[in-house]
Amino acid sequence: MYNLRYHITSLVAVFLALAIGLILGTVVVERGYLDKQRTTLVQSLQSDFTGLRNENADLKRERDRDHAFATDVVPLLIGGTMRGKTVLLITNAGRNDAAALARDVLRQAGADVVVATLKAKNLGLDDPNVQKSVSGIVTLTPGGAGSGDPVAGLLASEWTKGGQQPLTDALRSSGQLTVDGGSAGTHFDGVVLLASFDGQPDPVLVALAADMQKSGMPAVGVESQTVATGVSDAALGAGLSSVDDVDAPEGAVSLVYVLLGRAEGHYGVKAGATAAYPKLR
Repeated sequence: MYNLRYHITSLVAVFLALAIGLILGTVVVERGYLDKQRTTLVQSLQSDFTGLRNENADLKRERDRDHAFATDVVPLLIGGTMRGKTVLLITNAGRNDAAALARDVLRQAGADVVVATLKAKNLGLDDPNVQKSVSGIVTLTPGGAGSGDPVAGLLASEWTKGGQQPLTDALRSSGQLTVDGGSAGTHFDGVVLLASFDGQPDPVLVALAADMQKSGMPAVGVESQTVATGVSDAALGAGLSSVDDVDAPEGAVSLVYVLLGRAEGHYGVKAGATAAYPKLR
């Protein structure tokens, strides 16, 4: 016997089955497409990564080649240019890699190097014993040093004019200062300031270098790329030249050129640098 309800139910079931089949078919097709797209994307990324890795390797080889070339050229540019000149290098007690690098550069240029090493900041004048040892030599100014500081001014005078050096002797006898090379009254042709304490420049020594520059000798604040001490910025603030990458071939040339009076400014790689190195001549 014909049953309309059964017939309608059968038709609905057929259409439902068709719909489900279409949906499942579409999902299968789309999933296959997505899998293909994913595979293509992965292959593209792998290709890009390989390309970048090869490019980086090429750039590293170029950099190493350029660095080797620059290192080989430095002796041709500075070798013997400072022969007969004496440079005062002011550093701090303890490790100072930039000081060792600067000393090597200066010796490569043929200069005689006198190294003045300070044990503590502010010339150790925060120590009552040191204050007592210099009290009869110079009047101490409370509140720190700066341009015109009498201690820095007197020490600069002793190190530029020669003759008796009572303040220098007092600092040496108190253990705050050691001097390697030279002798009392040695004439300096340039000053290199590298000293820092707790990663900060010493205002007294910056003032000292600035006062020595006023006597007519070139003065430069120096640091390396690897250890930021703020010496180069402090030197600039005091009117000195600066080199912030003495550990690079360009920095070696910059240091010597500044001391020879061939250039002035801020040379290196840090913000505000005049240039990477002076014009070569």
